[in-house]
Amino acid sequence: MTLWNDVSIGRKLYLVIGTMALLIACELATLRFAMRTLSAVRAFVAGEGTWSKAQKDAALSLQRYALTGDERGYQRFLSELRVPEGDHRARVELMRPDFDPGVVRAGFLQGRIADEDIPAMVDLLRRFHTVSYMARAIEAWTQADGLLSEFREAGVRYHALRSAGSLDQRALDDALARVHRINYELSGVEATFSAVLGEGSRWMERVVITLLFLAVLTVEAVGLTMTFRISRAISRGLAAADDAARRMGTGDFSVTLPVHSRDELGRLAASINQMGALLDRSYRDLETRVHDRTAALEVMAAENAGLYAEAKAAVQMRDEFISIASHELKTPLTALGLQLDLLSRRVRRVAPATPERDQLVEALDASLRQSARLSSLAAGLMDLTAIRLGRLEIHREPCDLAAVVRDVAAQLAPGAARVGVTLEVDADAPTPGDFDPVRMGQVATNLLSNAIKYGERRPVRITVEGDDERARITVRDQGIGIAQESQERIFERFERVAGPTASPSGLGLGLYIARQIVELHGGRITVKSAPGEGSAFVVEVPRKA
Repeated sequence: MTLWNDVSIGRKLYLVIGTMALLIACELATLRFAMRTLSAVRAFVAGEGTWSKAQKDAALSLQRYALTGDERGYQRFLSELRVPEGDHRARVELMRPDFDPGVVRAGFLQGRIADEDIPAMVDLLRRFHTVSYMARAIEAWTQADGLLSEFREAGVRYHALRSAGSLDQRALDDALARVHRINYELSGVEATFSAVLGEGSRWMERVVITLLFLAVLTVEAVGLTMTFRISRAISRGLAAADDAARRMGTGDFSVTLPVHSRDELGRLAASINQMGALLDRSYRDLETRVHDRTAALEVMAAENAGLYAEAKAAVQMRDEFISIASHELKTPLTALGLQLDLLSRRVRRVAPATPERDQLVEALDASLRQSARLSSLAAGLMDLTAIRLGRLEIHREPCDLAAVVRDVAAQLAPGAARVGVTLEVDADAPTPGDFDPVRMGQVATNLLSNAIKYGERRPVRITVEGDDERARITVRDQGIGIAQESQERIFERFERVAGPTASPSGLGLGLYIARQIVELHGGRITVKSAPGEGSAFVVEVPRKA
């Protein structure tokens, strides 16, 4: 089990596929053996018919010779007996431990057996000669060969008497009667042989069907069992990772995941544990440092007002620490997102399409969304720190604001569709100007994300227009709306407004950061809204710096 846990998920999936292929190959081999065996039984049945027909034709030819005295009838008698004699030669040779395949083949060919049926007949006779049905058939065959030898001797004696011109009619009649008696006994033995072959054929058919059923059952059972175990292990690992990501997103960094293996899931769990430990240690250090510094400043404030500068420096240090911590978070979060995306692509490409695989892909996508949410929170904290430290900058360049908005809408459309929201974009006319395309894209993203979140799953419309002086972006939703007394407050830091059906979520930084970016462009952002009537956020920025 330890070795199995150390195998990568891709190799496990390949192992499942390889095992299934091997079992299917075994099933096909069983089917080939069954068909070959049944073909051999069919060939024996056909050979018995040929044997019986040749013996009967020999008897008729001898009878014709007796009536007409035509020597050709006797020669036909001898010719027809070559068929069962060839089968006799093949049977006798096959009963030897070190039989000669050439002699067996020549005997069966003389017995008018098709050349392609001979190998299967030889295998059947050698493998199953101890089975009761085959043993009884061989016994009847042996008995028939003995009677056939007597049948030939009786025919030859009759021909000798007839050729010598014997006048002893009684001797001729006795010889002919012996031929008829042996022929009658041969008919009984042939009937026994046919009956035994029929019973054996039915028995063999039952054995073949049973073998095929067991082979199919084994293939299905092994395949389903392996697929179920692997899918369950992956689903549990991803569910645990998703739960840990959710808890970390709410600020609980003490969560740890058990590492049961060294595959992708094990490495993912280890990365999440490492990220949680880093976050927990960073925030504990931050709280300790801020607490210690604040306590010292409170004691010293009564003695020296100049300590205010130290308090301010401590706050600045805290902001810088938040900025550094947020920046350091980007690396493990990026690695986590890449691992989740790689795992999702590999499962879609390798795993067979089953309900378990669909559940696994859904869990992967949910974990990927949580990772993106953590990355967004870290980016928000970095922007907040940059604003507080006066380091938030914009880099203007000639660009089309309408194209920027269309790109943002295209990126958010799949996520909006997942929650039942349709994005309507009216940004066909070019709106060129000197803007920071990255920061203005961030503004459009924050406004659209809020509209999707609070839009009550109704269509959200974003419009880009303007005149010679200014460009305007309008994001309109049909959601819960915002009360008049809250419309100014929502642009402050960490402010979130809950509606009748939506609870606050996120850090409450999106509109605050958007306003800062718009104001750095020399523009303004406003909102028109009423409870239950939706909201319209309007961004106006000058086209030229």
